[in-house]
Amino acid sequence: MLNGNRLRSRVRNVTKAAGGCSLILTGKNNPELSLSNNQEFSAMFREMAPDDLPQVFLVRTATIENAVSMEKLEEYGITEDSLTKALQSHVKGWVYEDSDKITGFVMGDESTGEILVLAVLLGLEKQGIGSSLLLRVQEWLFSTGHDQLWLKTTPDPSLRACGFYQRHGWLATGEIEGEDEIFILRRESGLSSNKPKY
Repeated sequence: MLNGNRLRSRVRNVTKAAGGCSLILTGKNNPELSLSNNQEFSAMFREMAPDDLPQVFLVRTATIENAVSMEKLEEYGITEDSLTKALQSHVKGWVYEDSDKITGFVMGDESTGEILVLAVLLGLEKQGIGSSLLLRVQEWLFSTGHDQLWLKTTPDPSLRACGFYQRHGWLATGEIEGEDEIFILRRESGLSSNKPKY
């Protein structure tokens, strides 16, 4: 059981439009993201569908670090319509869902080999959800023929995103774009046998 009153969101985000991956803290009390007290839940990983996008946007916009509003996402061209089209074309995603609430998600771009976004709510981290989501998108992108994947993340080692990716075999390139650094993962180091080191 989860106590919805104490569930706040911490999200990892890797997105071109919003400036890369960084640790994102959700400080807003958003009842649409909370589970009610004493609510039983069943959890599962599954492929993302266009119908999931409203919940994905709720998680993304309820952030403190690397905060972005729906209006700003729209300025970047990131809307439910644009993501629906992308999911029907070159982007694929997975969600972690419990009690019909999306509490984690990941998206990757087949055309570029980029991990676009990875997010997990606070209270559910260090349970393997982020790692499982990351492995799903990595394996899919490698299966499409990429030998190297990439993402943008904060180079700040005091933030969790940097260490998370390094524990999963991602390498910092030293190439900075804006405030973010490009990290890469080569096929030989990114297969499911690569377990994170905590």
